[in-house]
Amino acid sequence: MKNKSLTNIEEGQVLISKGIMIFISIFLVLVLLFGTVFGAIFAIRHKNAVIEYGDLTVDREVASFFLSYYKTQYMAALSEAIKMQVPDDEWFWYSEYEDGKTYGDALKEASIEYIKSILVKAHLFDSYTEITDEGEAFIDKCIDEILTQRGGSNVESFNASVREYGFSFNSFRKAAKLLYKAENAEALIYGVSGENVADRADVCAEYLNTYSHVKLLFIRTENEFLLDKDGNRVPGSGGDTLRPLTEKERIERQEAIEAIRNAISAYEKNENGQITPEYFDIQLEKYDSASELFHKQGYYLKEGSNYTNHLIEQDIKNGYEKGFEDVARKAVNMAVGSYAEVEVDFGVCFIYKYPPENNAYLLKALDIFFDDFYTGCASYAFAKDVSILSTDALVKEKFFDINVITLPYNTVYIPRFN
Repeated sequence: MKNKSLTNIEEGQVLISKGIMIFISIFLVLVLLFGTVFGAIFAIRHKNAVIEYGDLTVDREVASFFLSYYKTQYMAALSEAIKMQVPDDEWFWYSEYEDGKTYGDALKEASIEYIKSILVKAHLFDSYTEITDEGEAFIDKCIDEILTQRGGSNVESFNASVREYGFSFNSFRKAAKLLYKAENAEALIYGVSGENVADRADVCAEYLNTYSHVKLLFIRTENEFLLDKDGNRVPGSGGDTLRPLTEKERIERQEAIEAIRNAISAYEKNENGQITPEYFDIQLEKYDSASELFHKQGYYLKEGSNYTNHLIEQDIKNGYEKGFEDVARKAVNMAVGSYAEVEVDFGVCFIYKYPPENNAYLLKALDIFFDDFYTGCASYAFAKDVSILSTDALVKEKFFDINVITLPYNTVYIPRFN
């Protein structure tokens, strides 16, 4: 006869085993159920997608938001480039600008790349982290502010006001989350000040080559800086004091300008009497009033850099219309080893462009040019990464059913995260 306590134990084990089996069965059913549900949601999301990258998708409404938003940015940039206000009219978008391509064609192509880049950036964000509770609250706050301002806190009123743009409050919220991720991805990967790109020497070297390393020979034709007995500029109430040139100095400088022009022309035509770096340096020492640092090390100019912007601001302060901005723009388009001339308000500037020093951004003596180097380099590297990854984004045929030309440009319904 079995021990009663032993029998109870065996019965308990049977019950536990049955319980485990029931739990496992229920768990498997739930996994299959939720797997089916999530799979269905995933399938629906991809079915409705007009552009997708990885597991991220953009449907027609979200795409319409991004298109209306990007159209505003595109028009502003184009207006700045052609120095006239771009009209949002069909006649303009269908007018040709290059090789049979219309401005509308260019807008469509750029819009696609923009949305693809948003998805890639958001995907990179997701690869590193997820939105924190504070981030979610911040996004909600930004969205609710626009809902209050533009819809009186009423979703139906908001939807009525954005109907012409092709999106709704729900799609606006989805787009805002993607934007938030996209705008924070670069800092997440490369650091807030670009510090994480410092270890990528190849990228830093490549980015350094986007700077124009130049020597600048400014020859003033009407006046010159007044110098003290030690050769230093004499300060005045509105900056450094200027003195008029003597007639002899004017004639001498005009002759020097013509001689340099002829030497540059001979260089371009590969004739005798060509300009050389050594000849350029001699003229620098003779006529240019910049410090010895600039004569020896040259300048590192880049449109948008802190240093170049500082020079442009100084020109504006001095009332110059033609100055460093024109010089920097000219330098960008010059080939290394070439020479050029730019007219400036106070005379002329001759430019000699030559290769940057290796690791110039690390040299203490050149700090003045590179205080924002890593920030710019990080943006450069990030843009390059995004451009490469964007080629894997899928643009579906139904995306082209959205007509960005007739879609109104959006300057109002934009979440601001900065």
